[in-house]
Amino acid sequence: MKLPHFLAYSIAFGSVTTAHAQGNFWIWGAESLASAPTFAPAGAATTTSTNGPLTRYVTDDAQLAPGFTGQLLKGFRYLIFNNNPAAVNIRRRIRIHTQTSTQTGPTGLFSPGTYLSGSTVSGTIASQAGVRYTINLTQPGPALTADNLWVGMCFDNNVNDPAYATIDQLNQIGVYVHPPTYGTSTDTLWRSTNPSIGNTSYVATSGAQFQFPANTPIANLSLNVAIMGQNFTGDIALQDTVGTGAMAVNRSISFKVFQGTTMMQSSAVNVGTSNLTSAVTVIVPSIAPSWGTNVYDVVFDGGPYLKKTISVIAPPGTPGVAPVALPLGTVTLVNGDVDESGEVDAADIDQVIANFGDTWPGGVGNPFSDVDDSGEVDAADIDIVIANFGAVDG
Repeated sequence: MKLPHFLAYSIAFGSVTTAHAQGNFWIWGAESLASAPTFAPAGAATTTSTNGPLTRYVTDDAQLAPGFTGQLLKGFRYLIFNNNPAAVNIRRRIRIHTQTSTQTGPTGLFSPGTYLSGSTVSGTIASQAGVRYTINLTQPGPALTADNLWVGMCFDNNVNDPAYATIDQLNQIGVYVHPPTYGTSTDTLWRSTNPSIGNTSYVATSGAQFQFPANTPIANLSLNVAIMGQNFTGDIALQDTVGTGAMAVNRSISFKVFQGTTMMQSSAVNVGTSNLTSAVTVIVPSIAPSWGTNVYDVVFDGGPYLKKTISVIAPPGTPGVAPVALPLGTVTLVNGDVDESGEVDAADIDQVIANFGDTWPGGVGNPFSDVDDSGEVDAADIDIVIANFGAVDG
C-alpha cells in the first residue's frame, strides 16, 4: 500500500463555531508542529453522481483521558495541510466511531464500528500551508459512550462544486501526524479500501489497519476531542520587569493543570512584545472526571521567575450548558531565579555577574541573566536578585 505523506511548512489558524465560545477541555489529541509530516487519505474518486468525489476515510484509535466517559462531546480540533501549488476549496469531514468487537490489524485493535458524531465544514486552504481548525458543536452534544474510540477524516469537493478542488487536488490534502498530547493512541491507523461512501457515518465495509514502515512517522493523526470546559481568565504579572511591550525578548510562561500529581492540561503564553498580552485563560473540566474533584492546581512556570501554584474551584457543571467564565485574578511571578533551580540564591547572582554586559536579543550567555528584560545585563539585574534573595517556588 502506498502511504502518501509530505512535510508541512507553515501553520495558520481557523475557527468555526456553531454554538457558544466557551473553552474546550481537550481529552484526546495531538498538538502538532509545523515541521511534522502529514498523511494524505488520498484515493479520491467519484462514488455516485449525488455524492461527487471523496477521498478514502482515514481514522486513528483514540484512548481518551480517563474519567470522562458519559460526558458530552463539545468539539473537535484538527490540523491539515494543502500540498497543492495553489489555494483550494475543500469540504472537511471529521467523524467519530466506537470500536467493534472484531480484532484486526497489526496490534489486534478493534476496528471502527458505530458512528457516534461528526462535523462537516467547507473552506479555503492556502497553497503549501497548514491550518488548525476548531469546531464547536451545538450543545447538548452527543454523549461519549466509551473511552476507546476511532477519530478520523476524509475530504470532498462539495458534490462536484466547480469552485472546489479536483480529484487530483483532493489527493494532496493531508492530516498532520503527531503522537497525542492528551490521552493515548497506538501507532496504528485505519483506512478504507475505497473512497468514503457518501452517507452520514462514512462507515466503509472494506478497510484495514496499518502502520507506517518502520513506524516512521508515528501513525497518529493530529485530531482532537473536547468536552465542555470552565474558563478562568486573568493576567500574568512579571515582577521587576520593564513592562509588557517594552521587554527586549519574549518570556514564555507555561501553565499546567493538575489534580494531585496527575497533569491534565498544559499550555503557555508569551509575554513581551507590543503585539502580545499578559492575559491568560486557564481551562479545567466543567464537570469533574469520575476519579477526581472540582478542585484543580494550576502551576505557572517560566524563567527567570519562580514557579507559582494557585488553586481554582470549578462550580458544579450542567451537561450541555456553557458555564460563565470566572476570574483568575492577577498571577504575580517573583523574579530572579536565573538558573531555574526553584530558589533565588547566590548561584543566580553568580550567573548574572558571569553574563554582565551581554545585550539581548543576540546575546551569547544565559538570557535570563537579563533579569528585568531591559536588553542588557547590568547592575539593575543584580539588584533584583539581591532584593528577592531567599524566595522559593510557591
